Amino acid sequence: MNKKQLSVILVITALLMTLLAGCSQEKAPAPAAAPAPAAEKTYIIACDAKYAPFSFEENGKYKGIDVELIAAIAKAEGFKYELKPMDFSGIIPAIKAGQIDGSIAGMNITQKRRESIDFSDGYFVIPSSSSLE
Repeated sequence: MNKKQLSVILVITALLMTLLAGCSQEKAPAPAAAPAPAAEKTYIIACDAKYAPFSFEENGKYKGIDVELIAAIAKAEGFKYELKPMDFSGIIPAIKAGQIDGSIAGMNITQKRRESIDFSDGYFVIPSSSSLE
């Protein structure tokens, strides 16, 4: 995996943190239905399970740094989630369309992306190529 791909993975992971902070789109409940309490809602979280060590599938289960991170956040904050494997290119459109509540995958934070979705604070920094020489 090259540095650019790893950068992309890390930034998308940062996206999840902000989305879970209440930045997802919510649909209005049906008139007869009361909204579900937050503890009962199951968040749909996209992952691109092709980028070990951050997210990968092994023996039918998702593993990796991002998977462990979302599990720890969910436990600490008391919410349920379901991982939805998705191609990286479909994550932002799915968030904007309300098909998923967030994502746990690396993504570079750019100004253009900030104009359409929210990001969390980053938790992984990739050194520039000049600092590796």
